[in-house]
Formats: sequence, structure tokens, C-alpha cells
Amino acid sequence: MHKVMTGEELKQKLALLAEKHMQTEEYNTSSYEPYRGEALRLIFEYAMENNYRVEGYNLKKLASDPKIHWKEICDMIYDINDMPGLADKGFRDWMHYWFNDLCPEMEPSE
Repeated sequence: MHKVMTGEELKQKLALLAEKHMQTEEYNTSSYEPYRGEALRLIFEYAMENNYRVEGYNLKKLASDPKIHWKEICDMIYDINDMPGLADKGFRDWMHYWFNDLCPEMEPSE
């Protein structure tokens, strides 16, 4: 049986990804690729496994729709940022770093 990813596991996976990213050439040139794609994939996996919904959209539908709207993805990222257990400084800062150009209203933590 498939084990559903918890918020804590998502944070750990994203933290590992961030750590890996910091050791790359891309990090020094302020590029967030290729790790942003992987971060998004993890967030989607977490959100879908937990039946997370964005503004009434079912994420499975959103993920399979070729016309994915960044607004919904950004809203989801903002919401995940505020979820208990995920809303800590490190997580927020990486979400800001990876997604700020897509979601300009996203603020890094204070």
C-alpha cells in the first residue's frame, strides 16, 4: 500500500533539494533550475496525495490540464506556506527563492 507523504516529509525532501541546489554552479549564478521543477513535482505529489484543493480546483485535474494556470499553483504554494508545520523560515525562503518570479506577491520570511 502506498504511504501518503506528510507535511514533515515534504519539508525534508525540499530541504534536501535545497541543500543539493546550494552545491551547484546554478546556485552561484542565481538560477533556480533544474531544482524548481523537482520542487514543484514534490509539492504536487504532496498536494494530490492529501487531496489538497486550490480554490475549488481538484489538483489531479489541474495537473493533467495542459493549460495549467500559475495563479492556482501560486495560491497553492501560498496556502502550503501557511500550513501548520510547514510555515517555518527555511521552507518559506526556499519557496520564495524558487517561485518568486512566478508568484511575485510571495514574501520571504522576516
